[in-house]
Amino acid sequence: MPLGYHPRRRNNNRRRRRTARRGKKTTKKEIEHLQRQVRKLSTQATKFCQFDVRPEGSPNTGTGIDLAHDEFYVSCLTRPNAWVNIFQTTTEQMDIATQLKMLSYDLQFVFSPQNSLEPLTPRIVDVWLYKLKSETAMDVLAETSQMSSSGMTAANNDVVHKSIVAGGAYTMIAFNPASFNIIQHRQFTVANILEETGVVEPLTDTVLANTGDALTRCRMRGRFGNELKVPKGKVLEMAELDTMPLDRYYVCVHVGGWAGGTSATNGIRMDTNWTINTKVYI
Repeated sequence: MPLGYHPRRRNNNRRRRRTARRGKKTTKKEIEHLQRQVRKLSTQATKFCQFDVRPEGSPNTGTGIDLAHDEFYVSCLTRPNAWVNIFQTTTEQMDIATQLKMLSYDLQFVFSPQNSLEPLTPRIVDVWLYKLKSETAMDVLAETSQMSSSGMTAANNDVVHKSIVAGGAYTMIAFNPASFNIIQHRQFTVANILEETGVVEPLTDTVLANTGDALTRCRMRGRFGNELKVPKGKVLEMAELDTMPLDRYYVCVHVGGWAGGTSATNGIRMDTNWTINTKVYI
């Protein structure tokens, strides 16, 4: 037997190594099992919920807004207390939700004359989706009366710069890049030019309207990424002012162009279908 060789000590070393290997395997399996349980619990604790967002000022029975000429219309999307459950979203789920993540949006618009039987001179319609920037958010909110429609219309050149077209109203708009993060923008013309056919009596004249720009649709789709949390109560009880300024997404619409003659009595109507997709933590 070699000097210093002890069979019992060698066997003990083998047992310790086998035990250590078994322990590593057991620990790895336990960790994987716990990870699966955590994933399962996380799935059970979150739900994907969809909501309809009604424009501010719209009636409860519809989504139509009559837009004022030469003025801004602003509506905040981040108003959980005004959201309406759609699809698989249930009231029971939302009654216990204290946190949600805004995932994506799908905003559909239809713009048309308020009265299709009356003439409407060409109107230039701009639609923006924007957020405020962190450095100037509080100043902009103060300048625009908390981003209200009347506040945006009355805002000075520190916030928005407007130019008039010949014979018309403010039509060309530029926002201060230090104040706004423009996410999407659409621009188009809406008009309703009526002409009467000349026919021989006793037949009456027939009014013909252009259809190329008497009705305009647009759509905005994209992703959010912000989370809303409440320290107390329900997340769907949050009003616009309960959310952080940088969590707010705004839809802004401006109508410019010409409003002369008999068409001054007519205007632009906006109908919408705004939906957002969220992940709710229950």
